[in-house]
Amino acid sequence: MTDKIHVLIVSERWCDAAVGGSPSNHNYNIIGSLENTGLATIATVFMDEIAANGGSVNQEILSAVSLEQPDLIFFTPLPSHPINPSPAALNVIRRKFGIPIAAFYCDTALPGQVKFADTFGDAVDFNIAVDCYTVYPQVSTRPDLFLPLWPPQDTRVFYSDDTARDIDVSFIGSTERYLDRKTALTRLIQAGISIKKSGGQREQHLSINDYAALLRRSRVTLNFSKVFAPEVPTHQLKGRVLEAMLCGALLLEPNNLQTKRWLVPGEHYDTFGSFDELIEKVSFYLANEDARVAMTRCAAEKVKSTLSATAFWTAVFTRANLPAIATKSTIKETR
Repeated sequence: MTDKIHVLIVSERWCDAAVGGSPSNHNYNIIGSLENTGLATIATVFMDEIAANGGSVNQEILSAVSLEQPDLIFFTPLPSHPINPSPAALNVIRRKFGIPIAAFYCDTALPGQVKFADTFGDAVDFNIAVDCYTVYPQVSTRPDLFLPLWPPQDTRVFYSDDTARDIDVSFIGSTERYLDRKTALTRLIQAGISIKKSGGQREQHLSINDYAALLRRSRVTLNFSKVFAPEVPTHQLKGRVLEAMLCGALLLEPNNLQTKRWLVPGEHYDTFGSFDELIEKVSFYLANEDARVAMTRCAAEKVKSTLSATAFWTAVFTRANLPAIATKSTIKETR
């Protein structure tokens, strides 16, 4: 018999629900992060796997709830995707079992995805926004349902060790559709700065462990926070921000309000407003090892404490009115 909270996670097994493709990030940043805290026991329902096998996602969730009797259903919807359970089915579950349902969204910088979240209305108890905190208050018909948090990380995957930092500057992500990213990398190369470029999960199917290993080898890593949508002039807090900090790489990204909600520029990371300033900042941190190391240590400590997976899941359980089984004083994440 356990006194831990029991969570049913309803998610996708593969990235973008592309069956047989790269594993979904939710395998580590949701399932892995919660497992590593020790705060809860976990059961899973993978919507894409069920749909691929010809099953009914609605029925499988209902069956899992009946069998598992969870304290919380944690749902990661894929906006406008046919594998999602219906709001009606979730409403039936809430009425029949009285179990709180939390929905997790990674792209609330996009008004369309906020409007999609609203379609679930009373089918969920609350929505978790982990990337943008300025759009849903203006767009959602129920902004009170949103809980602003950060992307939780599994410190068994993202950590710093004594790996030699033999990469001066890295960028791990897509450039195919992003003129600003291409221009920034070109300008750095023209300035004589060595760049390690990798396409990441979608372009090069980089595994999560190989991705983390590249961050551990990087002295400086770049993040571009602008949303890929010309009509949306906003930014996101990317998971890459916290991942880089846990791996000990100094993060440089465009100045934006979303990251500033949790982290302090010049203390935990640094920002740039132009390509010239980016070159200047990169050159400074490559030439000033003490300043770089001091900032990365401060950043790692911040993420491991205030922005930890334990703090994330404790906030979720508190919003769901679940008992505080464990606290940061009794639970330590691995690494």
